[in-house]
Amino acid sequence: MMDDVGLLDVFDKRYVEGDAWHYRFFVPHDTDGLIELFGGTDEFIKELEIFFKNSQIWHTTTLPNPYYWPGNEHNLFSVWQFSYANRSDLTQLFSRWLTKHVYSTQPNGIPGNDDYGTMSAWYLFASMGIYPLSGSSTYILGSPDFNKITINRNNGACPLTIIAHNNSDQNIYVQKVLLNGIPLTTFPFIDHVQHLTCLSEGKQTIQLDFYMTDKVVN
Repeated sequence: MMDDVGLLDVFDKRYVEGDAWHYRFFVPHDTDGLIELFGGTDEFIKELEIFFKNSQIWHTTTLPNPYYWPGNEHNLFSVWQFSYANRSDLTQLFSRWLTKHVYSTQPNGIPGNDDYGTMSAWYLFASMGIYPLSGSSTYILGSPDFNKITINRNNGACPLTIIAHNNSDQNIYVQKVLLNGIPLTTFPFIDHVQHLTCLSEGKQTIQLDFYMTDKVVN
């Protein structure tokens, strides 16, 4: 555990719009390397869980949270980092909690401010259960809110349909995922190259089927 002075002070001048906790996990380009610096997956998961669980006692989303704060850009990727430590169930648990408890249709329904659509984009990706790793062709799969959603492309080619079977507020965990009817062996990761493969094989659509359960599956 960190015990440096000011680590929970989001207005500490040593950090910009954050504190030591916020920036501690901000290595989106090399989460595997970050896990090594923590000494392995067990310690990484323990600290990342503390980051999220302690944030839940703060009921405001308009002012900075000293732990995970969904209204800050350098925290946006943190919930997806559980999957790199073989705990995709925690990505599913906390991402679903965030979409249900932090976002709403009320005037304060977006944490912080939207920052030219950044928070809205995060919400849409999380609600679809698929999140892009910036600067790569990788997506991380989460827990879809939508029972069914189709994403159409501007040119009309190969739309993506995501279906969440047995989906409910209790069934937040992913049992398995099929890509065009074939089990996804790379779960919880999927590569954009697979989209291109679908196009090259002449397929008209891409379909991701999530099978949801109330039991943790890893």
